[in-house]
Amino acid sequence: MFYKLQYRNWTLGRPKSYIKGPDVMSKSLRTQQRYASAFKDQTRLDTFIGTHSSIPQIRRVSDCSMSSMESGESVEIIYSTHTVSADEEQCDRVSIGPSIPESEATMGQGLDPSNSESEMSETDDEESCPPTAKEMETREEELDHNVSKQSADIKDWDTLRAQIKTDLKKNSRKLALSAINKLMILCNFATLRIKGRSRIDASLQIAEQWHEKQGVWFARRIRALARHYQMFEQLPAERRGGLKNARSLLKDELVKKGVLDYLQSLPTGKVTPKKLRATVNTEILPGLLITPKKPISVRTATRWLIKLGWRYTHVKKGVYMNGHEREDVVKYRQTIFLPSMEKFEARMVHYEGPELKRVEPTLNPGEREIIPNFHDESSFHANEAVNSLWLRKGEQPLQKKGCGRLIHVSAFINPETGRLVSLDDHGKVVRDSTKIIYPGSGGDAWWDSAQLLKQMEDAIQIFETAHPGKQSLFIFDQSSAHASLPHDTLKAFKMNKSDGGKQ
Repeated sequence: MFYKLQYRNWTLGRPKSYIKGPDVMSKSLRTQQRYASAFKDQTRLDTFIGTHSSIPQIRRVSDCSMSSMESGESVEIIYSTHTVSADEEQCDRVSIGPSIPESEATMGQGLDPSNSESEMSETDDEESCPPTAKEMETREEELDHNVSKQSADIKDWDTLRAQIKTDLKKNSRKLALSAINKLMILCNFATLRIKGRSRIDASLQIAEQWHEKQGVWFARRIRALARHYQMFEQLPAERRGGLKNARSLLKDELVKKGVLDYLQSLPTGKVTPKKLRATVNTEILPGLLITPKKPISVRTATRWLIKLGWRYTHVKKGVYMNGHEREDVVKYRQTIFLPSMEKFEARMVHYEGPELKRVEPTLNPGEREIIPNFHDESSFHANEAVNSLWLRKGEQPLQKKGCGRLIHVSAFINPETGRLVSLDDHGKVVRDSTKIIYPGSGGDAWWDSAQLLKQMEDAIQIFETAHPGKQSLFIFDQSSAHASLPHDTLKAFKMNKSDGGKQ
């Protein structure tokens, strides 16, 4: 192989940088084919040289015509690597002047002239062509053969497929989604191998189903995964998921207990990541004789708060406390309320099916039908506006700033007539048990037990008029107003500690 350098006016034009060739073996099959076609016309050093034992050197130029250099003509130097005997000097022929034809230079260096151009092209074509599917399959079989020789306990795919199905059935809820996908791919691969498909064919078929593109790289990964499972009968160790697998000081039970004790000692709403960071760095960690490489940051303190159950929440004015799962409430519901309602429902009308067909109850002698009346109450404001309106372009309603007067509504609801009302022969409401008041400054008194009892008296009269011969079951929710006592009842909180005095 010949390298040509141009000299002009005694200046050697050395290259400023060297270009590194592409790493063909790390490219895809399509890229390898493109590189092979580009390298097709290039020759190899082995074509011109039989052995590689010689070390190319440059012999001192002594026969050069200095006049040609002084005149500024182009000087061409041709380097050729050749093999000489031990008695000869290892050097390269230097020629100054016109370039020597490549054929003559080749013949002049003692190379084999019988190596024709056709033979060189055939050798280059063999080296540049990518491996065929048959050759790749042969390589896969050799890898399997080497794996089987290393371990004689490798099971066949029938046994491995049964093992994979068992793992999917037992550990489907414990395994991560990525592990489940890998086991499903292995199960499909094992099925195709049992049916006689080759490793490459099976992996390509699975890649077509699981990968959006051609999937050549994905098929190689499937074969590597299958080979690993054959040898170790388990999936490769998952090294991703740094947040889950990373080391954290919060995993130390003493650190976690110290952080929880500090957070629970703060008043509600006074917990902040900055306070937690300062306390952990100055009190908790030094108190436990723990010296980290660097103190925790505000971001780390924020993640600790989230892991321990704190959330950054928008505070609302109205607070609703749900006490349905309190121990005393659950005990009352299970032992008193539900058994009593089961007895009462046997005497109530039921509605069954999508058409709500009315089913009359079966009553024993002396029993009357029960109609439940559920009590409920709510408060509204007069200026509560809707959020969605039908408006033309450019229109905007003027809404009042204040909420307006408070409106309190207390009513009874039953499955027969809706609200507990008394109707005349024409279906018009004659009497209604609903009570509406306007409490507040300059308005009605706030709703209390006395007003509720007065409403109950009217509701009983309305029910007897609207449903003669039937019995009402009034159901109230748990409320302090509904559990109030008469005004003359002795209360322990209002009794004197000593004898005498007004109670």
